[in-house]
Amino acid sequence: MAANFDIEKFACELNEKRFKQRMAWKDVAEVAGISNATMSRVCRRYRPDVDTAAKLIVWLEKPFERFISLGDK
Repeated sequence: MAANFDIEKFACELNEKRFKQRMAWKDVAEVAGISNATMSRVCRRYRPDVDTAAKLIVWLEKPFERFISLGDK
């Protein structure tokens, strides 16, 4: 069984919370403690490194497991 990080779900949930809080992406980056460039890459569905993902998951206030999909591959 393979486990994959669901970047699509992750990016959508980031955008949803950002929109609800009326924040710009640069504000999310600042609060999460990541660079604007890194935030931009995540928004474009590039998989973040584990430290970046952790910081953004803390900001989302969601469990990490929410963004893991299990498959047969």
